[in-house]
Amino acid sequence: MKEKRQYRVRIKEIDADWRKPTLSDTFNISFDKPGTYTFEVVAIDRDLNYSAPASLTLTVVLPWHQNGWILYPLGGAIVGLILFCGILAHRYYQQRQQVLAYQREAVSELADAREMQMGLIPQTAPEVPGFEIAGVCNSARTVSGDFFDYVPLGNGALAVVLADVTGKGMKGAMNAVLSSGVLHSVAQLKVSPSQMLQALNSNLYPRFQRYTNCAMAILTIDPKDKTLKYANAGIPYPIIRRGEGDVEELLINGTPLGAFQSSEYEETPPIELKPGNAIILFSDGIAEAPHRDTPDRFYMETDRLVHLIKGLDETVSAEGVIDAIISDVRDFSGDAQQNDDITIVVIKAV
Repeated sequence: MKEKRQYRVRIKEIDADWRKPTLSDTFNISFDKPGTYTFEVVAIDRDLNYSAPASLTLTVVLPWHQNGWILYPLGGAIVGLILFCGILAHRYYQQRQQVLAYQREAVSELADAREMQMGLIPQTAPEVPGFEIAGVCNSARTVSGDFFDYVPLGNGALAVVLADVTGKGMKGAMNAVLSSGVLHSVAQLKVSPSQMLQALNSNLYPRFQRYTNCAMAILTIDPKDKTLKYANAGIPYPIIRRGEGDVEELLINGTPLGAFQSSEYEETPPIELKPGNAIILFSDGIAEAPHRDTPDRFYMETDRLVHLIKGLDETVSAEGVIDAIISDVRDFSGDAQQNDDITIVVIKAV
């Protein structure tokens, strides 16, 4: 009877002898490695009669994903991918180091340029009897193309200079240093603002690169007779405040220095300022400051500066005038980005 039949089994390649008898008619085994195996089974009846062995040959193969024809190419591809990623990582590291080195060099260059530019801007205003002078230069970036200066002249007079040089970074700083150096050389020989601009243009034209120029305004102060003279080479018209509600623009202009070889410049007749009067020089960073909501609308198009200066009290100092103008420009522009350098110089009669 089947339920009383026992079995003995073995795997010839694994078992040295028959396994213990069992009533189970099934046999399970997991092979550790591929190969050809012989499964043998013997039946035992209740009277302990053994049948002849029955056998079955089994061929055990690896799973498809472990076959050599897949495993070796796949392993090679993985190793190749790892090597490729390593090469990319190495190249990225090298490029990153080069970028960081370039950034450090650029930062160092900007620091040098800023140091050069700051060296052109006087830290204190000169004392001129009968006048109060103040100036400020706020750069739109790390390095500005603007500068102002106070240059003593040979006859005891003083030249107040405001300049806006094309170029940014080290190039702009170098152009500014060049312009300032030529200015101080010319000031030793010329005392008239128009003559100084004429000599500056002759010296800078052959030295400037193409499409490089320097807008500059020169105002000379004669402390003997308390008069001023003004000449312009591309700077926005300055504004004179004569009294409360009484302002005027100095409508005199000229081409920027270095733009043309044979430029000529005019100058104003002597300008007299009464106590409380002031003249305001400013760069196009003020004139072209954008509106906070309408970027193509500029500060000078609104006549805000004229109205602001008209409303200032005569007791406001030169520095107070500068503060009022910068505050009004910031109120006009709001959070709009400052696109150009802002430079202001105020000369007030006291």
